[in-house]
Amino acid sequence: MPRKYGLEGSHNVATETVLAMIGSASAKGKINYVSFISEAAGADANVIASVRKADGTIAPSGGSAVTPAKFDSGDAAAVITGHEGATTDPTVYGIPLLNINLYQKHMFQWFGEEGGEIMNQKATNACVGLRIESFGSGTPECSAVFHFYE
Repeated sequence: MPRKYGLEGSHNVATETVLAMIGSASAKGKINYVSFISEAAGADANVIASVRKADGTIAPSGGSAVTPAKFDSGDAAAVITGHEGATTDPTVYGIPLLNINLYQKHMFQWFGEEGGEIMNQKATNACVGLRIESFGSGTPECSAVFHFYE
């Protein structure tokens, strides 16, 4: 039976990855929940973000590693890892899997039904990341959460 985990991350720099789920050669991740919060910046400014897959050539860098939280305390630690606040994006991000457009101080939630999850490939450094694409004004402070199975 698949085990469920959660990742949380934040970032306050424009056009970089807020949160990424980094794959492994031995586990495939399936994201079934995404939340994105635009917490602070200039009034009436929008933030455009997207969830994208990267091919695994180079994982995001800068920022900090994030250890996935177990939903069931009896489960083993996750093989998949996380990364928040990247200062360098992965080398190749593909087409958007999910587009998000918010005004400041709003929240977006996405729930994937069974079979409709966002899947990461089984490969070292392959990742699915939530990336800020553009913003209206100020420097957005954004947070993201992924719930996933492995």
